[in-house]
Amino acid sequence: MKSAIIIADDLTGACDTGIKLAAMGWDTEVVLDASLFPDTAVREGAFYTINTNTRSASRETAYNVVKKVADAVKRAKPQILYKKIDSVLRGNVGAEINAVLDVTGLKLAVVAPALPQSNRVVCDGILRVDCPPSKPVCRDVRKLLFNGMDEEICRGVSLREVRSGSAAVEKIFLDSVAGGLRYCVVDAQTDADLAVVAEAIWRCGAQLLPVGSAGLAEQLFRREPAAASGRGSLRCGADPLALGLIVVTSKHPSAVAQLRRLRRRGDAAFFTFHTSVLEHTEPAAVARRLARRIVRHHRAHDETKIYVITTAANVDQDEPDGYVPDADLSDDGIATAATTAAAMVARALPFTAVTASGGDTASRFLSNLPLQRVTLLEEPLPGTVAARMDIREEVPKLLLTKSGGFGDEEVLDKLADYMLTHRVAAQNQLR
Repeated sequence: MKSAIIIADDLTGACDTGIKLAAMGWDTEVVLDASLFPDTAVREGAFYTINTNTRSASRETAYNVVKKVADAVKRAKPQILYKKIDSVLRGNVGAEINAVLDVTGLKLAVVAPALPQSNRVVCDGILRVDCPPSKPVCRDVRKLLFNGMDEEICRGVSLREVRSGSAAVEKIFLDSVAGGLRYCVVDAQTDADLAVVAEAIWRCGAQLLPVGSAGLAEQLFRREPAAASGRGSLRCGADPLALGLIVVTSKHPSAVAQLRRLRRRGDAAFFTFHTSVLEHTEPAAVARRLARRIVRHHRAHDETKIYVITTAANVDQDEPDGYVPDADLSDDGIATAATTAAAMVARALPFTAVTASGGDTASRFLSNLPLQRVTLLEEPLPGTVAARMDIREEVPKLLLTKSGGFGDEEVLDKLADYMLTHRVAAQNQLR
């Protein structure tokens, strides 16, 4: 049985790819801190998804961090290496691909960022993102990834060529390697297109670096059989003691729409702070105030089942100020204040589940906990991940993650229902 390593630039990316592999039966472990890999020997047949946490880093920092991780990965000698990138191409995608190629000696990066299930498709080298549908975004993949690189080292693979079949695409990849090319940017509009690309990659052997979102990863690893891993550790059904916590720091319009839909619930309470206070108050102090408010509310209002931490701007304005699609979507101080408060109350109150919306949000929240491990469980909704948090000397909790800009306006509302009907089970309660 083969082993595989996936390098992702944020936690939600590591999880949303890892969960698809876990669902196929693979023994999948999330490495929360890339500097700790490998802290143990790479197990035969195991899949590792590594969070480099470089989405918001500078280009130079991202290159250096991923280069160091790739060096450790090379020494681990996995049979399969995959570079996970954001499906809307945020972050330092080109620099991170180059870091992996430079270290591993792989000949060609096959870049296929399409995620058809979320209406993110590539045609003629242009990525179209219809989320939100009222504001579609179109981006030239080659220009965005490689910043005006020499056209001679990159080849586009058209949708017509992809639909000619895997043998034809395999020949394109092999010819690209023989011609000294470094990248192929591949069109895809459906999962069937990605399946053709995946088949061609497998046919080429170990000289290619597959690069893409969870869409290509799912098609690529589906070809490898895996035994069921026995991940199930969820107890389902109505639970009067269930208590859910949601923390959102993203300014993305989709996240704002999801929060405003969530406000319609009668069992939800919102705890917000004005970002302007961070101009003269440390994030830790803001977090302590938030945590105290939540604890007082819990003592006085036992009908509240869902607690939400976010900024006042996310629920009070019609449009987030200064939203730019390519920008970092959660300010450092905002994320620190919100996630620190969330970690405080997650340990002080009997929360059974926590939802962290946004990769940076999830990473910061988990960094505040004495975690022993995070085990992937299932995918409740497309693009969302349910996992078990084992916190030292505490009862395990359910963790849900999603990208801040991912999903329709009902996603958080549905995840709130999920938190109230699903709980990490004790060993004697496994279904």
